Amino acid sequence: MSEENHAVSNAIGHWNSIKQLISRLEDAVQNDDQSDEPVRDDIYARALCVDVRSDWYNPCGLGEQREELAKPIEYRILLTTGGPALQLTGLLSEYGEPETAELEHQDWGIPWTRSFPYIHTKDGVEWDAYQETLLAFARCFYFGE
Repeated sequence: MSEENHAVSNAIGHWNSIKQLISRLEDAVQNDDQSDEPVRDDIYARALCVDVRSDWYNPCGLGEQREELAKPIEYRILLTTGGPALQLTGLLSEYGEPETAELEHQDWGIPWTRSFPYIHTKDGVEWDAYQETLLAFARCFYFGE
């Protein structure tokens, strides 16, 4: 198995795990019971780190505008490191809520690569369902105000 295939297999495995977690979370919320907390704990445990970044801006002479420009507009949830590595990235709304979500995989000597084409081929999932599942996962995390 090539290194690239190893990274793709890692992405597909984590995709399947994320789908199961979100299904468990939806069941817990739908049943209106207190069992969603253990599922949320499982979701939080998947993240090695959660990062945000703001847009490009000139820090000189902006005054009050600097704070507005420094608001996070992108997020990253790092799921695995090394060879292979996996991250969930996307854009944030003005209120710090994820608006988009994309799994990206990487292996030694291979740049970050969108995982969706590989997941679609293996799993048959369509883009809207993929986005819905990843957004449900990402929205469990806090990205600031």
